[in-house]
Amino acid sequence: MWGILKQHLQPFQTAVSMAIRGAGLQGIVWHGLRATAAKWMAEAGCSERENMSITGHTSSAMVGRYVREASQKRQARSAATKVAEYRLKQGIAKPGENGVPNHSKAEAASDPEKA
Repeated sequence: MWGILKQHLQPFQTAVSMAIRGAGLQGIVWHGLRATAAKWMAEAGCSERENMSITGHTSSAMVGRYVREASQKRQARSAATKVAEYRLKQGIAKPGENGVPNHSKAEAASDPEKA
């Protein structure tokens, strides 16, 4: 089975590798594209099963790694935001300093009428 699959996959892998080199990209390999896709899907909130349906992984062990990593990043961002907002409410920090968000600047940038 693998021999047949490899026979059909090889021309595609070669074409992708040539495209990567042709684009002048360094440090990118064919197999890394699968991992990147899995990571991006996990960061976008896709479930393990959704991720596996695209990447072709047959067990959740590898995909689970990307999902857990993305979840940890989301939780870390959430925790950092909560701490910054707490410090702001307590008067310990000022907006725009030490990682405390400056909502007025962000709102002004996204809404030209408030600028």
